[in-house]
Amino acid sequence: MTRKIIKAKYIFEGDPVEKIAEVPGERQTGWVEGTDLKIVGKEHTRKDGYDKVSGSAIYTIDKELPNILYARTLRSPFPNALIKSIDTSKAEKLKGVVKIIHKDNIPKITWYWDSTLLFDPHVRHEGDEVVCVAAETTEIAEEALSLINIEYEELPFTVSASEAMKDDAPKVHDWGNVMGGKPSEHSRGDIEKGFAEADEIVEDEFSTQIEIHHPTEVHCSVANWDGDYLTIWDSTQAIFNVRREMSRALNMPESRIRILKKYMGGGFGSKLEGGKYSVMAALLAKETGRPVKIFLDRKEMNLAVGNRPDSFQRIKIGAKKDGN
Repeated sequence: MTRKIIKAKYIFEGDPVEKIAEVPGERQTGWVEGTDLKIVGKEHTRKDGYDKVSGSAIYTIDKELPNILYARTLRSPFPNALIKSIDTSKAEKLKGVVKIIHKDNIPKITWYWDSTLLFDPHVRHEGDEVVCVAAETTEIAEEALSLINIEYEELPFTVSASEAMKDDAPKVHDWGNVMGGKPSEHSRGDIEKGFAEADEIVEDEFSTQIEIHHPTEVHCSVANWDGDYLTIWDSTQAIFNVRREMSRALNMPESRIRILKKYMGGGFGSKLEGGKYSVMAALLAKETGRPVKIFLDRKEMNLAVGNRPDSFQRIKIGAKKDGN
């Protein structure tokens, strides 16, 4: 399919312009000569091009502020367990540790459609957040994590979605394992009549594996308060979603929250909403009166920032010999 120019009067900045229409057999000529366009069809330098190729682009992971603290997170080693006790006394005595937060010393902040808490006494996956430490350096924060003692009561679990949907499966939540009730249904036509008329019927079962988002830039945030106003530099594809989630979690108006992101090192389906890590950084920054930077390492990226879930599908299709 090639194209030619045909006359069509469309108003563009007050002047008629030519429209491109698909007509077989004609050479593609583009916009008619003399049309006054400043952008379309012209060469332009990308505004972000030099920063990216020169290495001068500042990503969230690069963001530093004066007097900044660094936060790291202690996560559950168990896929299903109850937290019986948290002892941070040794970590609190470590030089350079400034603030430690966990379920016992912050407000109850709901998460995942109010089904759990930011720091829930019932951890529901390996990597679930238990304690967060802010310290003068990342190394001190990580050392502090090793000094925290958590007593767990392990609970039974399954790692298969098909097993988890059985009536006798270990329950992730008191109400069960299936979020949102029954799946939505859509129907069209007479399915039984269609199969009755089919010359061939193929039926099979398929499964897909979990896929993990692994962008070059890990999930990270820098939080800073100016009085009652919060600024968060966040590696995100959705600054308004992050602002909305911060407003909900921190119980403050969106008008007092600013989310900044100039460059982002990939997302691939993740980084579309506010993360627990961003809220933890904001809480620590508020408590300490200092900016707080938090980031996830590669292991945490596998455990705690979501994924494209696995699936199990049973498919049946019928066709007539004429292809219908």
